[in-house]
Amino acid sequence: MRIWGSRFRARGSEGAGVEVPALDRNSEVALSRQLLEWFRDAALRGDLAGGERLPATRVLSSQLGVSRNTVCEAYELLAAEGYIECSVGSRARIAQGVALRDASYSRRSPSAAAVARASSGESGYPPIVADFRTGRPDTATIPRKTWIRAVLLASESLRDRDWLYGPSEGSMELRAEIASYLFRSRGIRVDRDSVFVTAGATHALHVLALVAARRGRAVAVEDPCHSGMLGTLRGVGLRTLAVEADESGMVTNALRGLDAGWGYVTPSHQFPLGGVLPAERRAELIAWARDRDAFVAEDDYDSEFRFAGLPVAPLWGMDPERVVYVGTFSKTLFPALRIGFALVPRALRDEWRDARVHSDVHNPPFEQAALAHLLEDRTADRHIARMKRRYASRRTALLESVAREFEAGEVRVLGDASGLHIALRIRGGRFDADFERRARARGVRIAGAERHAIEKGRWTDTLLLGYGHLDERAIERGMALIPELLRMERAPD
Repeated sequence: MRIWGSRFRARGSEGAGVEVPALDRNSEVALSRQLLEWFRDAALRGDLAGGERLPATRVLSSQLGVSRNTVCEAYELLAAEGYIECSVGSRARIAQGVALRDASYSRRSPSAAAVARASSGESGYPPIVADFRTGRPDTATIPRKTWIRAVLLASESLRDRDWLYGPSEGSMELRAEIASYLFRSRGIRVDRDSVFVTAGATHALHVLALVAARRGRAVAVEDPCHSGMLGTLRGVGLRTLAVEADESGMVTNALRGLDAGWGYVTPSHQFPLGGVLPAERRAELIAWARDRDAFVAEDDYDSEFRFAGLPVAPLWGMDPERVVYVGTFSKTLFPALRIGFALVPRALRDEWRDARVHSDVHNPPFEQAALAHLLEDRTADRHIARMKRRYASRRTALLESVAREFEAGEVRVLGDASGLHIALRIRGGRFDADFERRARARGVRIAGAERHAIEKGRWTDTLLLGYGHLDERAIERGMALIPELLRMERAPD
């Protein structure tokens, strides 16, 4: 809280030299709290030096036109926090050593917009005219009223015990509905005891990373690999070993002799290249896990939105006791839901529970109950089917735009069979971090696959085009800008 307004010096011999604020009587913040914060700021800035006496409570209350109790309460809080020292029979003094060395200290915070711009790297850039970010679903079509009704119904139907701490693995009702949904959507037969609810796929990987870190073995990851997921693994101190990925996913024969106890793969829709891991490589990956007594985390990235045939069978089905299957409702419903799940092998369940309960305990019961209801009555299934048709139309618009804007043989499309982005290999392209900054300076938000590469240099010619959040017209307008952007990049300085 920062107090604004004019300031004046307390009059009289007992308050001489101490500048005090004009309090805001219309504020919802108590007057004693305003006074506390002003004196604390002044002490931290060094405006009030250590040892300087404060006005007597009676004098200050008279000057401010407030009750003496208000001033006494502020002084008591200042003393409790150690900013002033009080003794019987003498006036309060500013404590020694509380001033910050940086005299520019101020409690005034930057605006929320400024913080958002700075944290997102958007400060100083022009407005966006084309936004091809990956991983963004269409939030304009969220069934808001349906969701709100489901949450209200869930809140009213919760039992008394549901308002307490719940099981770290999630509610039994939601776990059962997720198991049923997996059978309908992916053909997976699983009992609810295998399903562990999480706060999204990233959180599931975080919990798994905590388990892996305790076991002290390295993780083999695809290269390129989602930079956010890589950061999650490394963030708990795990050592990651890069394994080359090509247009068909992880090159599994590179695992031979690798000293790792875990693997992380996206076999149904490799991120960011979009490939499907072939059966031979899947078998080789499972054989490696068995030989090494290892476990594999299968991130089923964007698998629900497959536009050519049925969804790809999960790796999990080849060995449920070696594979931790990770899924989420962030793309199928909406990202803010923050509900995902993992199918956890029996050997890891106790360790998983312990890691989860010591990280964030459990998901809120209201959202769990609401999602269970939408899965049970198939509202979620119908919404996902509608979104799949919508995304298929946008995918078609994007592929047609690519064909229209580029000459045959100049580009090659990767990963267009599923998901909400495609990878575009462009002959002679170089799409590194410098390119991304220059593109953003021209109003185009776009990234290259190189952003997600561990070993740099192999995918500099590949652009990533996210389209889930764009309608057909926005896709066409944005794609019309790409060739011109490339020409400007290739033009001599």
